[in-house]
Amino acid sequence: MEINLNRAINLIEKKERKYKNERFAQYGLKSMHHDYLKTVQFHPGISQEEIAEEVVADKANVARQLACLEKKGYITRHTCQKDSRRVEVYLTEAGKAVVQETKKVMDAMNEKLTEGINEEESLIFNEILKKMMHNIENL
Repeated sequence: MEINLNRAINLIEKKERKYKNERFAQYGLKSMHHDYLKTVQFHPGISQEEIAEEVVADKANVARQLACLEKKGYITRHTCQKDSRRVEVYLTEAGKAVVQETKKVMDAMNEKLTEGINEEESLIFNEILKKMMHNIENL
């Protein structure tokens, strides 16, 4: 039986979002917040515009989500001293701690998602995904 690729990707994404939302709720977070927090963790001082590019979201949505994360005490935003137009984003200590907790959720989800897939299949699938991601960039 042939599988509809778009349907499969959408189904996986919806179930993944539900799984993360259920487990992140105890931290007052939604599924997309992990991506924002991880991006800031890997790029301290990143601008809101750069976050928008990294997580593929519009600037207005990024500003709203960052305001939410700031209100919860997970990030701080500071105006850059060299360029007053640039707002830099940093994790707080609480943000660093919650990233460690959300990472555990992500690791468990990824382990379940890849259950029964051997290393060779995983490597092939990763190569296929890279090609697909490249292809979608050229639409």
